[in-house]
Amino acid sequence: MPRKRKTKNSKNSQPKKPKIQTLSGYELGQHVYCNRYPDLVLSCGNIYELHKTETDEFITFIDEVTGQYRVALMKDIIDNPTQKQIMATQSRMRSYARQAKRIEEKRKLKKSKRR
Repeated sequence: MPRKRKTKNSKNSQPKKPKIQTLSGYELGQHVYCNRYPDLVLSCGNIYELHKTETDEFITFIDEVTGQYRVALMKDIIDNPTQKQIMATQSRMRSYARQAKRIEEKRKLKKSKRR
């Protein structure tokens, strides 16, 4: 006997809360350089979400260096990054790319040894 098809739950069909489009002069999708929270490491990426609480304003962005979602306070965003800051983030991106390439090569070697 075939299984009964599940009906959609009313919780899942509720519309999501609308995202804030602009906040303190920043927009969704805008590329920013900032010191991420809480470790204050220099990062760059595109804004994914804008958040506002009673005490602080902050962003969620996708870090181009690590490829992870990160959080930064609005006050830690760098409006005019210096050439040194830009080069530092690009250097870290190249370093992560080389590291990923070495890991992939090790995996390929292990697979070829198994055969």
